[in-house]
Amino acid sequence: MRSTFETFIPLALLLAFYTVAMVWRNFQWTRRYGKSGLAFLSGQRQDNVLHLAMTSLAGVQLAQAAVYAVRPDLVRALEPVPRAIGRPSLLIGSSVVLVGLVLINTAQRQMGASWRMGIDYSSTPELVSHGLYRYTRNPIALGLMVAMLGFTIVLPTYLSLVMLPLAVLGLRLEVAREERHLRKAYGARYERYRASVGRFLPVLRQTRTVL
Repeated sequence: MRSTFETFIPLALLLAFYTVAMVWRNFQWTRRYGKSGLAFLSGQRQDNVLHLAMTSLAGVQLAQAAVYAVRPDLVRALEPVPRAIGRPSLLIGSSVVLVGLVLINTAQRQMGASWRMGIDYSSTPELVSHGLYRYTRNPIALGLMVAMLGFTIVLPTYLSLVMLPLAVLGLRLEVAREERHLRKAYGARYERYRASVGRFLPVLRQTRTVL
C-alpha cells in the first residue's frame, strides 16, 4: 500500500514544474521588462489551435495526477505493468523532470529580453545564439520533451504513454512554426545559424545532419 505522501508526489511535481517554468518565469520577465512575455493569443488561428491542444494535454496530465493523489486505485488500473508506479519510478522520473527543468530555466535566462512564450509577430528581438543555443536551436522545447518523459516515468499509465508522443508532436509543430517566423524575421542570418546548429540535438559533424 503506497503512502499518502507518495501518491501526492506526481501532482506536487507537476504544479512545481509549471509554476517555475511558466508562471514564475513570466512574472520575472514582466517585472523586468514591463510587459508580459506570453504570446499565446497571436491572432494566428493555427497557433491558437495548437496552444489550446497543448494546454489541454497539460490539463489532462494534471487531472491524472490529481486523481492519483486521492484515488490511486483508479490510476493503477491504467498501468500497463502492474505495480509500475512505485518509489523507483517516482525517483527516476522526478530526476528526469529536474534535468528538463534545468534545461528550460537555463535557456530562458540566456534568452533575456528575447524570451517569449509563443510567437510574438509584433516584434523582432535579438537572435540568441550563445549558451545552450550554440548546441541546440530549441533548448526550451528539448527541456519540455525531457520533462514530459520524466512525467511519463513518474506515472507510467496507458494515458501517459499516449500523451507523451502527442506532446512531442505538438512541440515539433510549434518549433516548425517558430522557425518559419525566424526565417522571415532574420533572413540569411538565421539560415546560417540554422545550418550550423541542430534543431534539438547538436549537429553531427560526420554526417552534417541537422536534427
